[in-house]
Amino acid sequence: MKGLNKNIILQSSKYAREAWNDYFWRFRLCQNLIRFTAEERTNYIGDLFNYFDDTVQLISTFKLKDNYLSSLYESVATLQFMYIQQDLIDELLSIFKLPQSSSENKKTIRNLRNELIGHPISRDKQKKLVSSVFITAETQQSTLQYVRYHKDNHFQSDFIIFDWKSIFQLHESFLIENFKLILIKIDTKLRFFRKKLLEMHRAIPHKTFTELVPWVSQIYETFHKNSRLFSSENILYCFQFKEKHPRYQHAIQLYLEGLNESLIGTIQLIDDFINRSSKSFSPLKSFSTKSEVILTKSESHEEIQQNKSIHSEFSKLYENHPIFGISYFKRRYKSDPEIFTELLNMEANSNPAEYSASFEYLRFLFQQRGLLETY
Repeated sequence: MKGLNKNIILQSSKYAREAWNDYFWRFRLCQNLIRFTAEERTNYIGDLFNYFDDTVQLISTFKLKDNYLSSLYESVATLQFMYIQQDLIDELLSIFKLPQSSSENKKTIRNLRNELIGHPISRDKQKKLVSSVFITAETQQSTLQYVRYHKDNHFQSDFIIFDWKSIFQLHESFLIENFKLILIKIDTKLRFFRKKLLEMHRAIPHKTFTELVPWVSQIYETFHKNSRLFSSENILYCFQFKEKHPRYQHAIQLYLEGLNESLIGTIQLIDDFINRSSKSFSPLKSFSTKSEVILTKSESHEEIQQNKSIHSEFSKLYENHPIFGISYFKRRYKSDPEIFTELLNMEANSNPAEYSASFEYLRFLFQQRGLLETY
């Protein structure tokens, strides 16, 4: 007999997980739209999704055996997994500020699990016997059968039969119903976030730099983590000295260009995400991070200008590599006053703003001289 239809369930879980990882975990504005406390900052939600997906896989392989003990084991495990999934769904509903689930589909399975597994011998607050149950040997193939003795029936036996197909339909309906509520809420929150990013993108030409940087920190703070140079403190330091040397103006230009590119990219990713979510749980691809501006590229073996490019050496300069560090570049470019000045400034400064500004200005100077590729 077929168990849970895992495809649509796992697809919904994947969508919610991606929204959490790419937006609610990363951006303070998105966090302010949901329940995001010190507990959520531990990212236990990642464990929740893993546990949920694993139990879906297990339930989807449900198959009762032809013998009683194996069927008993399978029945108890499956009901317990369904119970766990209900709790995990309620946790997600709470995080996204939705009411706890309360449908009859949930109650039927929850009562069944509680009666057969949680309290097979049930007593009231006065410790008096209320009921007792046991799963019968007839629980095989496609049915769950048990006998119940309840005080309301004067402890006469009731023979109860559940069809497993109906149980799975109830649980599947519960999961789909509540995931739809969660995904609709996610859609609403992401549309609001998109609106704020679009407002920022349109306002960049009209804001002073000292107005813009704190605004980015409030709405789009992840951008400031893309580079040491882009931190609020460092980029405002460069702005303070923008008239004193081209390196500072270059840093500001990099910041504005990078912010513009990143905002456009993130808005496009949200649009793509929302578009896919509207297609009734169509397959979702993982987000790329192409909208992020990473100023220091990783080392590549494919050089655009193999004979002249210093890409490999330059990639090691920022960390002052023992071989290809500041001293190496000073020896090699001592006859170029502009480059030599920036190397001296890096060497003399532990100030991260000065150090990063000179490094990025060096990149620009090397690109002007055809020694580094432009990207």
